[in-house]
Amino acid sequence: MKKPFIIYLLTACVLFSMPSFGRITASSHFYQDSTKPALSLKSNILKINVASLVFKNISFQYERKVSTRISVAANVHFIPYGKLPFLTTLENITDESLVGSNGDIPKLGSFGITPEMRYYIGKKGALQGFYLAPFINYTNYKSEFPVDFKVSGVMLTSLFSGNISTLTGGLMLGAQWKLSKSFYLDWWIIGPNYGKAKGDVNATYASLNNDGKAALVGQIENIKSGLLGYYGEKNFSTIKPIPLFSKAIDSYTVESSSAQIKTNAPWAGLRGFGLNLGFRF
Repeated sequence: MKKPFIIYLLTACVLFSMPSFGRITASSHFYQDSTKPALSLKSNILKINVASLVFKNISFQYERKVSTRISVAANVHFIPYGKLPFLTTLENITDESLVGSNGDIPKLGSFGITPEMRYYIGKKGALQGFYLAPFINYTNYKSEFPVDFKVSGVMLTSLFSGNISTLTGGLMLGAQWKLSKSFYLDWWIIGPNYGKAKGDVNATYASLNNDGKAALVGQIENIKSGLLGYYGEKNFSTIKPIPLFSKAIDSYTVESSSAQIKTNAPWAGLRGFGLNLGFRF
C-alpha cells in the first residue's frame, strides 16, 4: 500500500461535501383567501439531495422559515458502510493500488449532521432566491484500509480500522427556486469550511519481529509524508513532503502484534454543488 490513509481522508472530505436544498414563500403583501390556507403559511420544506446519490451519499434536509428573510435548516447525510466509492477511479488518478496484497478492499461509511441558518438576500424573502448560510458540520467516518509493507522481500499486510470525527464551520452561497406549487429546487453553489479531525484506527496481526516492526514504521512514515512506494524501495531524501499530508497523522505506535494511528489535525472541506429537490408543506 502506498498512501491509503491520506487518500481516504481526502476522499471522505470530497464525498461528504455534497448536501441538499430548496423552498419558497409568498411575500408579505400576498393576498390571503379567507376560505383556504394561504401559501405563505406553508413554512416547511423537506428535501433530498439527488446529486449526492451518485457518490452513494444519502442526504436529507429540513428547512423552516422563521422570519421575512431568515430560515433555519438541518441536514442529515450518511454513506452506508461498504467498499470505498470510486475505488478504481482513485487508483487510476493516483496510479497506485489501494487494495491490499492479500485482497483486502478499503471500506468507508459515515454519518453526519449539518445545522445552518439562511439569510435570503433577494426581494422575495425567505425560501426563494439567493442566500448566505453559515453552518456547522459534524461527521463521523468509519473506515477500514490495508497497509502493505515488505519484510526481507516478503509482502505483508496490516488491516487498519476505526473511526474519525470531524467538526467544521463555514459559509455557503446557494439559491432556491420554485418549480411548481409544492416543489422547489435548492442549489448549494459553494460552501468552504474548516475545522478539525480527530480519531484513531487500529490494526492487529501475527507477531512481528524487530525487522517487521521497523518496516511497518517506515511505511507509516511514508504515508505520513505523502510519499509513494514501499519503505526501503526508493530514496525519498530529495522529495519534499506535502504539508497537508504530514499533518494528517498526529502520532502512531507499532507493537509486535498491534498498531495504532491517531489523527488530530486540521480538516478542510468544500460543501456545495448539491442539487436538492424539495417538497413544501
